[in-house]
Amino acid sequence: MAPQGKFRLNKKTVAHIAKYDKGLGAALDAVANPAAENAGATVDEYVTDRQVRGIYGKKEDQAKHGAVSKAFGRLGLRLR
Repeated sequence: MAPQGKFRLNKKTVAHIAKYDKGLGAALDAVANPAAENAGATVDEYVTDRQVRGIYGKKEDQAKHGAVSKAFGRLGLRLR
């Protein structure tokens, strides 16, 4: 056990959680699904070294109106 007040990061455990934890997936869905619905887009769920949700809308809507960006903004989030 680590001494009091010390924290030791276990990267393998964090990687496992990022890739397989159902709660994390549910949290991603809770953000991605409303944003996609607001933008008239779809959500693509996939796994790389971590769980990912991609939001895909019409190119024209994003280019002309920023539809996906605005949908995230309405949820109080920023895209980077």
